[in-house]
Amino acid sequence: MPSKINKSKICCLFWAFVLLLIGAALIVVGVIVMKKILPDIVHDKKVVGKNSDNSDNTITRIWKNPEYKTFMQYWVYNYTNALEIQHRGAYPDMLEKGPYSYREILTNNVEDWSEDENEVLYRRKSVFRFDAETSCPTCKPDDVFVVPDIIFFRNFLKEEFLNHSNIILVGDFFKPFVEEDDKLYLYIPEICRSLYMVYRNRVNIKGIDGMHFIMPDDIFNYDLDYNCGFCHRLNADMLGKKKGDVCLPNGLLDISQCTTLNPPIAVSKPHFLGAAKEVLSLFPRIKPLEQRDEVSVDVEPNMGVVLKADKRLQINVLVSRYNNTKTYNILLPGAYPIVWLNESFVIDDGTVDMLNTELFGPQKLVKLICWIVGVGCGALLIVIAVVMVVCALCCCNKVRSNISDKTSLLQLYLLIHSMFTSYFRRPKMLWLKTLRRKLLETIKLTMILIIRQTMGSVDGLSSKRNPNSLIVKPPAVQIINNA
Repeated sequence: MPSKINKSKICCLFWAFVLLLIGAALIVVGVIVMKKILPDIVHDKKVVGKNSDNSDNTITRIWKNPEYKTFMQYWVYNYTNALEIQHRGAYPDMLEKGPYSYREILTNNVEDWSEDENEVLYRRKSVFRFDAETSCPTCKPDDVFVVPDIIFFRNFLKEEFLNHSNIILVGDFFKPFVEEDDKLYLYIPEICRSLYMVYRNRVNIKGIDGMHFIMPDDIFNYDLDYNCGFCHRLNADMLGKKKGDVCLPNGLLDISQCTTLNPPIAVSKPHFLGAAKEVLSLFPRIKPLEQRDEVSVDVEPNMGVVLKADKRLQINVLVSRYNNTKTYNILLPGAYPIVWLNESFVIDDGTVDMLNTELFGPQKLVKLICWIVGVGCGALLIVIAVVMVVCALCCCNKVRSNISDKTSLLQLYLLIHSMFTSYFRRPKMLWLKTLRRKLLETIKLTMILIIRQTMGSVDGLSSKRNPNSLIVKPPAVQIINNA
């Protein structure tokens, strides 16, 4: 009878070993497809280029003629007490009017491809048309405003900035497979520096899951060493800073050295969001509001496609007190806002349908197959193998089992239990990392049990066939199962 039990036990352990290998192989294949093969396919489809038949691929078609709903909107500050500011040193009082909304139509005209198609020569064309429907009821393109004297502009605002104000370009993309701890970097030639966006939360734009990134206040925080290289020495006392100091107060970026004209211009977030108190103290009417004034971009994480974006920026004139000029010798120095703008766009329905059909749909199907066939079935086979090993150890109640086997069984139980309970306690990405580690530990423990029990069963059979052989084990490490 014990011989039959040992043979059944060996057979059970053998098939458990086979299932364990198959399950591990399925998991490995599923993970490789999701982590290596699928990213390579996504990268090939994401790159601007041509298909094998020399036609433009999906991304190229979107990039060349983006149909995003794009608007450039302006809110202008109208100063209502200009004379008091100049002659009495009064605090500025202004009202903002807007939006003046312009529909932006963008095209990228390809002129030539390199032989290896790794480079493309193109011209970008932007056309702006005033849109009365999305503008304020009384807004007209020929409205006149009172702003700080043109001497502080040096013709810079109209010619150098407003004509080149694209920070987040329609049709551009970020890298694929964006993670929550990633920083999305943007280089802005108009302000001579790069900016970055940080993750805030998950969003859904027209049925597509995305990640919401914002520009942090640290971008204009000069207490950080990272930002010190973007400062310039002040040529006058201003905002609590002395002449010769290196940096403006936090929240302002001096771009006076960014053009050949060196205009006294600083940029900030609209309504001085995140700026130092001394910057806001001159303007009692200005009240920053995060939801209205924040710079943000929503990205589809797998492809890096921009789903929605709001690029908001305020242009300010750095006003100094001119002691030798009667008109300006009592001015309150500071950063006087002129206009704040919002370049916004959202992905259109046609592009959503194209992406779902040609990119997102197939990717989701491949991932689903990998999860179900690869990871799901693989994990199920491993669990079945573990159950078979447990049955081989516990159900044969007349077979001896040593203490280390029972300890391994307890470890297996705790591992499997923690794998499933952690799913409800941890975020998805952290749970996946935990699952991978615990599956490896489960496979290792199961292999040890299979090898140990198989060798023990073979030794048992050998001793039954040879009556003269005797296997002696220390009684201190043996437990007789009398159940």
